[in-house]
Amino acid sequence: MEVNWFCPFCFLHGAQDYTCETIDSRLAETVRRDCADLNEVVVPCGHWMGPRATRRGQCRAGKWLAVKMPDAWPA
Repeated sequence: MEVNWFCPFCFLHGAQDYTCETIDSRLAETVRRDCADLNEVVVPCGHWMGPRATRRGQCRAGKWLAVKMPDAWPA
């Protein structure tokens, strides 16, 4: 079943995620196929992205929110 998502979607890849590798594998194909407004960001961290992402990686996600969803991310 194909689903098309038209809202902005940010897919975060962990550069050192060997548990769920999504950069070179086929795991992200469904997201790429089903999301009309997809932005992919590679974060310099492993699988546990939340606690292990560097400040730089966290800033990439914050920048995406500020650009794509300005009403949800006040200045």
